[in-house]
Amino acid sequence: MKRFLKIASKIAIGLLGLFLLLYIFAAIYVSSNKKKVTAQIVSLLKQRINGDLSIKEADISLFAHFPQIGVALQEVQITDSLYKQHGQALLKAGELNVRVSAYNLLMKKQALTGISLKDATIILFTDSTGYSNKNILVRSPGTSQTGTGEENQFKNVRLKNVRLVIDDRKRKKSHDFTAHDLDVDVEQQNGETFFKIAAAMQVGQLGFNPRKGPYLKNVPMKGDFTLRVKNRHLLFDSINIRLGNKPFNLSGDFDLGQNNPQFSLRIHAKNIEYEKIRSFVPGKIAKSLGIVQLSKPLDASASIIGPLKGGEPLLNFSWSVKKTNLATPFFDFEDASFSGAFTNEVTPGLPRNDSNSRITAHNFEARWHGLPVKTTRLEILNLDDPLLTTDLHAAFPLTRLNDIIQSDALSLDAGNATIFLQYKGPIQRNEQTNSLLNGYIQFSDGKINYNPRNVSLYNVKGRISFRESDLFVENLQCNVLNTLVQMNGTGRQLLSLVNTTPNKAIIDWNISTPSLNLNSFLFLLKQKQVQQSKHKKNNNTIAGVASKIDQLLEESVLNVTLRANNIHYNKFNASNLLADVTLLQDRYIFNKAAMQHAGGSMQMNGSLVQQKGNTNAAALTVDFNNVDVSSVFNAFDNFGQDGITSQNIDGKLTAHVNSNMLITDAGKVLPGSITSDIDFSLKNGSLKNFEPIKKIQDYIFKKRDFDNILFAELKDKLAVKDREISISRMEIQ
Repeated sequence: MKRFLKIASKIAIGLLGLFLLLYIFAAIYVSSNKKKVTAQIVSLLKQRINGDLSIKEADISLFAHFPQIGVALQEVQITDSLYKQHGQALLKAGELNVRVSAYNLLMKKQALTGISLKDATIILFTDSTGYSNKNILVRSPGTSQTGTGEENQFKNVRLKNVRLVIDDRKRKKSHDFTAHDLDVDVEQQNGETFFKIAAAMQVGQLGFNPRKGPYLKNVPMKGDFTLRVKNRHLLFDSINIRLGNKPFNLSGDFDLGQNNPQFSLRIHAKNIEYEKIRSFVPGKIAKSLGIVQLSKPLDASASIIGPLKGGEPLLNFSWSVKKTNLATPFFDFEDASFSGAFTNEVTPGLPRNDSNSRITAHNFEARWHGLPVKTTRLEILNLDDPLLTTDLHAAFPLTRLNDIIQSDALSLDAGNATIFLQYKGPIQRNEQTNSLLNGYIQFSDGKINYNPRNVSLYNVKGRISFRESDLFVENLQCNVLNTLVQMNGTGRQLLSLVNTTPNKAIIDWNISTPSLNLNSFLFLLKQKQVQQSKHKKNNNTIAGVASKIDQLLEESVLNVTLRANNIHYNKFNASNLLADVTLLQDRYIFNKAAMQHAGGSMQMNGSLVQQKGNTNAAALTVDFNNVDVSSVFNAFDNFGQDGITSQNIDGKLTAHVNSNMLITDAGKVLPGSITSDIDFSLKNGSLKNFEPIKKIQDYIFKKRDFDNILFAELKDKLAVKDREISISRMEIQ
């Protein structure tokens, strides 16, 4: 064993000595033939280009790159034959260092093993006609680098402070890179070339379309990775780099062939800030993505596929995020979790641009002001003029909405709500746009107070639906002032008018009830209480929208159809009420009210106008048809007079009455305010204990009984004013 070690040591020392001897011999040769060697190396470089190479100064270093020989070239410039016209040099370098194999140089074999650039600019320029200074790199046919037919192959390339600019004005591409420190080792294995790279760079920009702006503008890049070239494809598989000090994983395939070369690039990143992603994409895309803001990092992937010789690449981005705060132009959410995607090719075959782009979000779950909400789908189409399609699901106690809507008109005191909304319309706020909203809000076990009237609605249940800016109230039931009420209604274009002209809104409202006691609703005669807002409203918030709805309810026209099986008011009783009433800000207009009363029927129209103070001016036209006159007089408190009362008269009355009066907000008629014209027919009537007739008996017909006077029909016109009745001359049968 010792003998073997001695023999091996001698062989190693011998080989080392031989190597040193050869290197010393090469060094002596190079030193003695410095100019010749320098010229030989420059010639080797020139054989690699089809242009002009100028060098201000050259120097040889024997030991700086031991065991190789280094040649330092100062102020190097490579240009093409049209340089004076376009002014774009392929290379300007403060220093270019070439490493040479001393042995190969002596043996006249391929000698260049490495190259390094320092303080240099490389510009690959293509003008609008397609001419490019890249032709410098295309050697003339048949040119040999060494005269032996061997291909030159650098084993190492080193760049320090080198800027690379790709300026393609024909295809409108503009890329810019700066290599602060780039070290590339080149190896060949089984027909593939491997580039082992250690890089510290700055991506100035990746520009595919000047109108949209660049990708990766001024982003630092670092990484140690391997690229490989096979069959004219530049490939890299799952390499790790850092962009903007954030880790990314990349895979790519760049076809370097001559016919329609393509590329594909796939990028993955975990736990990266949303704003960082926005900073990597062009300004227009960043602006479109800026419609939302996220507070937490997300996981993201991107696929970029396209032509290398110009044209818009296909972009597909995807992401997922959990428990983030999400701000949008419409709502702000907490604890949002969802996944999403972006593409610039919704319809294959159409240009890849903003109008053919789409953003989607899936499986969205979040909390909105503490309320759990979710959407199954969110889509934004056409980023030139964004169109949003989305849905919203939520279920929560009604009381949780008070702090959100901040309504001055409504207080939500109890109950539960379920919401489902679908929206399709512009994403920008535009009060002139008729937005499209579909969905519903379902109520159950609710208690709602209407503050301007201080009226509470109990056991509220029902559904409010939205259909393309129209609002429908469906089977809304509640108990108000011990009255069971069922309601439904329609507001056409209501969701558009709420933002534009609320005073032009018309709401059709249907109310039905088994029994209606008007005494409980005398508050409607009072002026609405002015509500001092407790909240500072912002029109761009839900509270702002609620404030607009309050205004709409105040200013809109409300057409009410009222049905009641029975109706009561003091001594007045009726059945089968059907009323058509219009409610305005300061008045009620009775278009028509029909009912059964006192054994006959009754119809009415007119108006009730609020006055200053505590009175309402009523103007009514009433038609009685075959009613019991005694019951009518009793129900209407003898019409504010005491000449003829319900105790004095009987019979079937048919009458047409025009009447004006003042009614207090407590529902009392001021007798002195009544003025009426009455055209009547009283059939099969009688006067009982009517004092004016009985007094006649004192003078004439003393033997007749005037306590009860019967007559077949009595027709006449009466006028009531200042609590007096004027009776025209009439015949009594």
